[in-house]
Amino acid sequence: MASSAKDIQLRELKDTISQLKTMVSEQTEMMKSLRLIIDEKSSHEKALQEQVDYLTKKLFGSSSERRADDIPGQQNLFDEAEMEQNPSLPEEATLIKEHTRKKKATQEDLIKGLARSMSAGNWNSFLPLVK
Repeated sequence: MASSAKDIQLRELKDTISQLKTMVSEQTEMMKSLRLIIDEKSSHEKALQEQVDYLTKKLFGSSSERRADDIPGQQNLFDEAEMEQNPSLPEEATLIKEHTRKKKATQEDLIKGLARSMSAGNWNSFLPLVK
């Protein structure tokens, strides 16, 4: 009986060891998959952070079209006309027809008509209707 009890205990220990090995392998696979998910999430977070930085710079950064630093290999399209323009040629003068503006109404002018109607005793037009 002692040998059969030891055999039973040995089989139970072997079963426990095999169960633990399968559990370790399952957990190892789960850890690998979770690491892949973490790597994907961190790369996605990095891309989103770069996008936020770009948009923040675009929104709150300098908005001048002039660039302080020229990119090597990048052609500058907007200075060509200025470079090709002959400075010795006189600029043509453009005539603009002159006009006069109307004088803005002052407060006295605005309330002048109001004062006449009030002095005539026509208060009903100024008071709200009460029911």
